[in-house]
Amino acid sequence: MQFLSPTLETSIVLVGAACLDFILGDPWGWPHPVRWMGQTIQRYCNWIWPRVKHPTALKVAGIVLAVSLVLGSALLAWSVVFLAYQIWQPAG
Repeated sequence: MQFLSPTLETSIVLVGAACLDFILGDPWGWPHPVRWMGQTIQRYCNWIWPRVKHPTALKVAGIVLAVSLVLGSALLAWSVVFLAYQIWQPAG
């Protein structure tokens, strides 16, 4: 049973998230997905650059990085939502 319209519910969640971000910010010591993505990109680049020199191969390596980063992030996010849903449906 849903008490709020999906649009209103989404608006409340977005406003709440914006308020939390404004209040808490991004403390330097806390883990953050974007920080993990940056570390993954840096490690991949440090590994691939010494091994690949041809411009076409570098483009392919960049495409591989972009696709794997997007798919990996999507899979991780989907897994978290799925597990949250399994634990408590409203959290999912």
